[in-house]
Amino acid sequence: MKLHLNKLLFLLSAASKSSLFADAQVADVCESLQPFTYDSGDTKAATTTVSYDDAPWIQLDLSDSQLANGAQLTITGDTASQVITSADLSSNEFSAIFDGSSVSVVLSSPGGVRGNGNTSRVVVSNVKGGVCKDPLTAASICGDVDDRIPSTDVRMGRHSVGCTAWLISEDVFITAGHCGTPSSSTRIHFVYGTGSAIPEDQYAVDVSSYQGVNGGVGNDWGAGRLLPNSVTGKLPGVAQSEKCESSGGSPGCGWFDLGPVPSTTSGNNIRITGYGVAAVASQSQKTHVGALTTIGSDYIRYVPDTTGGNSGSPVFHEEGGYAIGVHTHGGCSATGGSNQGTRIDKPEFAAHVEYLLGLGDCDTNSDCDDGIFCNGDEVCNAGKCMSSDPVTCDDGLACTDDICNEAAGMCEYPTKTCSEPGATGQCSEPAGCEYIYGATLETWTGIGGNYISNLMTATNNLSTPPNSSVRLGSILEGPTNNADNYGQRIKGWLVAPETGLYTFWIASDDEGQLYLSPDEDPANKVQIANVPGWSSSREWTKFPADQQSAQISLIAGRAYYMEALMKEGSGGDNLALAWAYGTQAQQVIPAEHMRMEQPQTASPTLAPTKM
Repeated sequence: MKLHLNKLLFLLSAASKSSLFADAQVADVCESLQPFTYDSGDTKAATTTVSYDDAPWIQLDLSDSQLANGAQLTITGDTASQVITSADLSSNEFSAIFDGSSVSVVLSSPGGVRGNGNTSRVVVSNVKGGVCKDPLTAASICGDVDDRIPSTDVRMGRHSVGCTAWLISEDVFITAGHCGTPSSSTRIHFVYGTGSAIPEDQYAVDVSSYQGVNGGVGNDWGAGRLLPNSVTGKLPGVAQSEKCESSGGSPGCGWFDLGPVPSTTSGNNIRITGYGVAAVASQSQKTHVGALTTIGSDYIRYVPDTTGGNSGSPVFHEEGGYAIGVHTHGGCSATGGSNQGTRIDKPEFAAHVEYLLGLGDCDTNSDCDDGIFCNGDEVCNAGKCMSSDPVTCDDGLACTDDICNEAAGMCEYPTKTCSEPGATGQCSEPAGCEYIYGATLETWTGIGGNYISNLMTATNNLSTPPNSSVRLGSILEGPTNNADNYGQRIKGWLVAPETGLYTFWIASDDEGQLYLSPDEDPANKVQIANVPGWSSSREWTKFPADQQSAQISLIAGRAYYMEALMKEGSGGDNLALAWAYGTQAQQVIPAEHMRMEQPQTASPTLAPTKM
């Protein structure tokens, strides 16, 4: 796309804008990505422990790891473990989510195996944890005193991952690229205090509009559009402007102006306002002004105090009354240094901002081309550049992978390897890969309400085909904090590993129900446990009388149909099943004990007996 930075800055320049207070909040739920450095080097075996202080759950980024054929990576947390192979890494570069703040990581290889052709190597580059903490700016107080003071700027909000975001129009927002690509569950909370905003002040992201880069200092930025509020129907800039206009602010005071980066540091000061962690009122909105110290070609440095959570804050030119960049990295200490951000006029950054604001004058579609193949062709509509749908790569075949190759500028359809755990290595059309074990996870989307009855009514008792159906090949657990307004079913045939008494548990958000049949026939299933309201991920004891089954007698090698239902309204969401038997302590049920098709085994002659 052509860059029209001068026009962008000219059209955005206006009087500085005021702000005012907001009302009550409720408790926050956050997640953050913590950079981590572990590299085993080329080896056959390795062991390490990965921790994220005070996190209730963690997840590992293994995207740079390489495993040999036959090599395994075993990750063990407080209540569960996961075995990862090279095929698993190729399909998903993150580990499962583990309860607790620490996991052990063990690499093992059969005799003679070396990884990825020659070497095995385990690299943990990031750790995702359930805390409101942005580590890239964690140690960045300039001097020995935190000089930030409370602030009430209506133009910015707290990003649900624990960063800061700010408006530059009625719906366009800016944040730091390392805060991650937003999902359908991401919310920007326009609030001043420590809690979440009321629903009227929370805004979801138009995920298709977002573009961001996590490329380090001077190449770290993100921008996209926010959707209208689900309660009021208003865009955030409109709603926030109404707040400040009622106190005498000028029209459009609900978003920031953008302006040119100064050519000299002399006489220029920077204000950083955002939601940094602190000893008092942590992640409430606070602000501080300090000198502009360095002007680089694509970065700027300054000495206002910041901490983790300030990532994404506007770098505000105090004398000019406009933003000149986005804050991304720390660097200050008690003895010196400076904090850092990306310039607003960095070409790729400015081009995407201009595109979102619709300021790119065009005569033909080629004027709007942003050079990115996989996000689709941009079009010129009435002199304005508009986005189109992303490229859809789908050859309609079950035995090929559908991949958009950005580097090659084309769709690719390599043959599926069908090599993940439990696969036979065979693939057939239209069924796809064949598996020895696993369970089916079905999802129905676009269904309101928090109750299983809402799901059953909307799908005519699940007779409507699901919007998606995937295999669970590791453990019986669905995605966590995945979306809103949907329902799920985990189904399959449980093959008991030994004869004895079994106890089952279910955790879900919102309502959940767990069924087990006394034999292989789904028609004979009975409810054995349920979640009457909602529980946190793998929270097995919130409703102890409901979530835990009675003891049930099962026979080794026999197949029992099992089914779990979950209905999600809004907010957090999860679904997981656990068991315990004999000497096996409570664990999320491994998928190796499930079959996606009814096994050809003799059915039990006696129904499971509750003791």
